[in-house]
Amino acid sequence: MLEQEGIEAGSGEIKFLLERLRLVGEDPKRVIHSEDLRRWLQYYPAELPK
Repeated sequence: MLEQEGIEAGSGEIKFLLERLRLVGEDPKRVIHSEDLRRWLQYYPAELPK
């Protein structure tokens, strides 16, 4: 999806997105859109666990 949408992400960003996807993926009715990925990346790395 990242490649299709022209979103460039490094390995740290991809790990961050995967963690977010795992959290959101617990809701079976939730559909992930490219806008979600873009919005989440706006908060990277501010939301990384310390």
